[in-house]
Formats: sequence, C-alpha cells, structure tokens
Amino acid sequence: NDGTIVWLRQASKLIYFENPDKTERHAELTGEGLFEVAKDASRPFIINCGAMKVRVLGTSFNLRINKETIELKVLTGKVKLSSTDDEEGIVVEPNSKVIYSGKGDIEKITMDENDVQTITASTEYNMQFQNTTMDQIIYRIEKKFNVNIKVDNAKIKKCKITADFTDR
Repeated sequence: NDGTIVWLRQASKLIYFENPDKTERHAELTGEGLFEVAKDASRPFIINCGAMKVRVLGTSFNLRINKETIELKVLTGKVKLSSTDDEEGIVVEPNSKVIYSGKGDIEKITMDENDVQTITASTEYNMQFQNTTMDQIIYRIEKKFNVNIKVDNAKIKKCKITADFTDR
C-alpha cells in the first residue's frame, strides 16, 4: 500500500512486511520480479534473497533468484547489493546488470536496450506514448495503478498526446 508495484514472473513468490516501527519495508522474493519501488527516503525497501540483500530507497529494477545465481538489473535509481559477509556490498547504477554467484563472485555488465525490453515485456512499466488518444492512456493508467479515472468531458478522450510517464 506504499505505491510500490511489482510484476512477478511465472512460479515466483513475494512476501512483503514492514518493521513494527514502520521505518523499513521488507520483502522476500523467490523467482523473478520487476520492481517499481515508491520513493520514500525515510523507509528503505529491503529484499532478502538468501545470503544476499538488496536495499533501495526508490527505483526500478529486475531481480531474478535461482539456486546458483542472483541477477539484478537496474533501470532507474541506485540499488545496493550486500551480504551477511559483506555489509558494505556494491552500489549498482542505472542500466547496469550484476550477476552474483553462490561462490561470492560478482560480475558487473552494462545493459543494452534488448535487456530493458526483455525485463519490461508483459508489464505496464513502459508508460511512453506517441500520438496516443487520451482514452488509451487513461486505460493504461487505470490498469497499472488499479484506479478508475472519470472524465467529465468525453471530447478529451479523443485528444491525442505525446508524453512519457515512465518512472525515470
């Protein structure tokens, strides 16, 4: 209910909870998910994935966990990846991919446009519109945020606009 959106891939599971004092947001992920974390500097969002921990304040990223590796792909913002053995960890910048092996090896790679398209496929993450009717834009916003938008003047629905509402 903090405004964070998560798209889980098939056979994935997410458990979400907050500290009793509401100072941190926590999640446990099994599988893969695309996260669009609501910005809240006073309440970090922490995802536990076995021995590793992902810590963010507000950003978008994809996280995939399997038995051998953890793969983190950051779209926007910065994400800290650390472990119980290495609390300092590393900070992953936008358009970067990090692969952590169970042996402790970390490989950092720059993502390309194909990576971005692959991880955002079948989600409502991309909210970029080119000469699109307001009717279609309203539908996409309603679907993404699970809201209903009422338009008093029906003529507005036919107006076309170009805009990018993607979280950047």
